[in-house]
Amino acid sequence: MRKFKIILIWVALLWLTASVPCFGENSWLIRINIPEFKLYLYRDQEIYQTFDIAIGRTGSPSPLGDFLIINKVLNPTWYPPDGRAPVPAGPGNPLGKYWLGLSIEGYGIHGNSAEWSIGTSASLGCFRLHNKDIQKLFSLVPVGTPVQIVYQTVRGGIDLNNNTAWLEVYPDIYQWSNPELESAKVIQSLGWIYEPHWQALGNLLQAKKPLRVEIPRVIKIEGESLDIDGFYWQQQVYLSQKCLEVLTVNFKTLRADELFSGFVKLDTTDLPGGNSQYFWDPQANTLRIIRLKVLLNGMELSDAASWSSDHRLLMNIKTIAAQLNAKFDWDCVSKAAICNEMKLVGEPRDGVFWVELEGLQRVWPQLKSTWDGKNYTLELMYKKR
Repeated sequence: MRKFKIILIWVALLWLTASVPCFGENSWLIRINIPEFKLYLYRDQEIYQTFDIAIGRTGSPSPLGDFLIINKVLNPTWYPPDGRAPVPAGPGNPLGKYWLGLSIEGYGIHGNSAEWSIGTSASLGCFRLHNKDIQKLFSLVPVGTPVQIVYQTVRGGIDLNNNTAWLEVYPDIYQWSNPELESAKVIQSLGWIYEPHWQALGNLLQAKKPLRVEIPRVIKIEGESLDIDGFYWQQQVYLSQKCLEVLTVNFKTLRADELFSGFVKLDTTDLPGGNSQYFWDPQANTLRIIRLKVLLNGMELSDAASWSSDHRLLMNIKTIAAQLNAKFDWDCVSKAAICNEMKLVGEPRDGVFWVELEGLQRVWPQLKSTWDGKNYTLELMYKKR
């Protein structure tokens, strides 16, 4: 009889240690992010392993909060919440072979009887793992292990090596979050030194989730007083089409970007037909724009010059003639300009007749020119004889 009592006490002690939380030293921590469909296992505050999971359906969402593992059961019986007959251990048991019960009634971390469901919202609120994964987790974590369950749709960080910031965005499974608002909060928490370009970021966030995106950053514009909208993303400068129209860039060779509506990816090394020069400094986050200018006797002329597609400087002879009070005609037969009774062959484009600078100086030999490359300015001096 004494021996029988000792056995009962020993069995009771085993049951208690398997079902009551152990509050001693525990180096393990489980963290579950519902929108990410991930379970992170930490050991000594470092990620030890990551597991894919299934979460609760939208009609039976998984719980949020801080919990503990209160029991570990091998070959558990499933008790359906709708009162149906219990399902014993076996291939048809949706809990699989392993159960880690949480300190919230009815919820736990377990295996599955449908491997395809991992990575989806398919359960009644519990967290399913691949059967090989729950077997490993079951063997590692003791009763009393903390479990943090969060609903984080956005996560971010800074890449100091490339001077960029990024966001990871996950689907808002239960419609509990606002990804745009959460993105703003995460970016603010990063303490990034740049201002995000919210319109461009909004375009990126429309993509199917989960996704990882580099955050577009607003760039500084120097050299022009125009209201210029631009950003930097994936080592490329983007400017709005309206800005480039004001800067008289030839849009026949530039296409609107498919990803960012209303913006054009700018090739700062070879901008075709542009009447502005661009100097991009990624470290200073600054784009310096110098507009092509023509000064005649110190007075700036508008639309007086343009670059050709093969980088030749062309002059609007009609504009120059008007400033010099010279007669200008057009020969429709030969498609040439006639100025000061001299015929000039040039390049008609966009309703304007363009000639090279040498052509102007043939018409007006006393016209002197100086090119200021630093300020992108052609200075013309004309003195009447």
